[in-house]
Amino acid sequence: MNMNKNLKMNQNNNEFKIIIAFIITILTLGMFYLGAYLPLAKSQMYINAYRDLPKIKSLEEFNKIFEKVFDYYSPIGQEEIISGYLNILVNLISSQKLDEQVANVLFNNVDGVMNPFLKSGKGFNLSQNIYALATVYEIAANKFNSPEYRQRSIYLYQEGLKYSPGRPIFIFGLFNSYYNFGDKQKAKKIGEIILKSFKVEDKVKTIIENL
Repeated sequence: MNMNKNLKMNQNNNEFKIIIAFIITILTLGMFYLGAYLPLAKSQMYINAYRDLPKIKSLEEFNKIFEKVFDYYSPIGQEEIISGYLNILVNLISSQKLDEQVANVLFNNVDGVMNPFLKSGKGFNLSQNIYALATVYEIAANKFNSPEYRQRSIYLYQEGLKYSPGRPIFIFGLFNSYYNFGDKQKAKKIGEIILKSFKVEDKVKTIIENL
């Protein structure tokens, strides 16, 4: 009787071990799928899209390709894709062939993927991406003489200072936007902060002092 009892206990223990092993296997596969496979697949999609840039002949085709990359779900990697996309936008916006209507479409797309990060205030590359987007808007503001783009760049530099207080790239970016926008009063205010906080070239110092 004891032998039967022991056999039954051993059988139960083996079944329990099998269940635990199965759960661990499923969890391991799930972690691999979420943490490795999906990010790798998303990265490969971006690489393919970037490689195909010379072949793209229309804005519609460009958007279609990159929308697939942005929409592909991965728990990590979206910020890195945004960063790469912003670098592409810098080159596109700087191009003499690009008109403002096309720029509007591109900005609407990138704002759509950046806004969730701006609202949450979270992200490993958040500050860097905010700066990159602000810079792209500033380039567009100068190119098209657009007050709307200028205001957007100013807003983004201000947002950057919320997440990275005192960071030079945002302070200098904000100064440049105010200065180029012709808002001398606000440029002077930021300029005074720059003179107190950073060592600058004499040329920059003269510009600030003459505001």
